[in-house]
Amino acid sequence: MKNHLRVGLAEVSTLAEMATMIDELEGDQEFPTAIAMGPRGRTTTTRAVSLPENWLLDRDAMPFIAADEAISGG
Repeated sequence: MKNHLRVGLAEVSTLAEMATMIDELEGDQEFPTAIAMGPRGRTTTTRAVSLPENWLLDRDAMPFIAADEAISGG
């Protein structure tokens, strides 16, 4: 996909404008199987979680956790 089309489709404001840009797409391109079916995200080995010393010993010392859960909305 040409870069100006990618940017334009992200900023489209009308259906007519989108239809014009879609008409510019090259429909005869082959599906990039080697790229699309490859691994996604992190491909390195997993790393151990590292927390500060004594972080989980006293949950009452961290009241901000409960406050955040109550107002964050997910």
